[in-house]
Amino acid sequence: MPGSRTIATVPATGTVLNKLDGSLYGMNIGPFIEFPLHDRVSLTLGGGLGMVYVNNTYSFSETVVVPGVVTASRSGRVSNDDWLFSAIARANLYVALSQQWSWELGFAYQYAGNSRTTVLGKSANLQLDGILSLNTGLNYAF
Repeated sequence: MPGSRTIATVPATGTVLNKLDGSLYGMNIGPFIEFPLHDRVSLTLGGGLGMVYVNNTYSFSETVVVPGVVTASRSGRVSNDDWLFSAIARANLYVALSQQWSWELGFAYQYAGNSRTTVLGKSANLQLDGILSLNTGLNYAF
């Protein structure tokens, strides 16, 4: 006679925490062309190449608890530095407020790719495929 088997439902809980902290630093260089739109207003269009320095720390922790049976945990942490090369396109609008002062409003799109960080088979992927930035400010000409 074959042995009998009992199947019981056992409650279990799982907790997963993934965290990616870091800083991005970038610079770009490239030509631009200026279009005077009015005696006090001009538009510049430009493009070029850039670099992005990625400094990040990825950490994770996982815990599975089956009451009365087992508690299993694992965690990991790794720091990563990465250099990404990019292409950039930008447009800026300048409005002259006086002989020395001007106001600027700009928009830029930068494609820098991805930075991947892996520890213990777990990974975080920082996607910098499309960085959009908006800037504004006052400029003073000496």
